Amino acid sequence: MHTQVHTARLVHTADLETEARQRAYDMLSAAFAGEFTDADWDHALGGMHALIWHHGAIIAHGAVVQRRLLYRGTA
Repeated sequence: MHTQVHTARLVHTADLETEARQRAYDMLSAAFAGEFTDADWDHALGGMHALIWHHGAIIAHGAVVQRRLLYRGTA
């Protein structure tokens, strides 16, 4: 029998706890060697987040945020 060591969570930004939000930001900042800016993070907010946890640490993050794009005045 295998012990589950990964936990997946799907959560909206509005429901993301402060600690999880900070851990995701810290992980991304480390992954991009300090080139991950607050503006980059802002683009990941306002939608759904997929978080993968391993022994209490976030090891993966993905975000899908709906945006309205206009082209020549048409959405």
